Amino acid sequence: MEKEVTIGNKTLILRSSLYSLINYKNRFGSELFNDIKKLENTKEENITEVLEVIFRIVFVLSNPKENETFRGFLDGFDLSVLSDETTLNKLSNAIVELLKTDTKAGEKKEETFRE
Repeated sequence: MEKEVTIGNKTLILRSSLYSLINYKNRFGSELFNDIKKLENTKEENITEVLEVIFRIVFVLSNPKENETFRGFLDGFDLSVLSDETTLNKLSNAIVELLKTDTKAGEKKEETFRE
């Protein structure tokens, strides 16, 4: 599955695959879904942690080149994207859709993020 999102002046194609989980762990040393679970327990005053996880996910789902760094990816965005609530909501919704998981065959899909 893929979703197109625009963040600031950049348009990204986000794609989810099994490799996304492996790539996330290889690049950041933690499990993607464990980091998502941490978001549920993060307090509002720790917004930097939330943003870091969200942008890590965006980075991995944008299928970066092997030599592209997370820092280089973030340097491509202006700080003003953080004040654009509409863009951040669209980004969060795209991530939710891309990372939905099935509980059992035939059952309704379960969200991995709170909505």
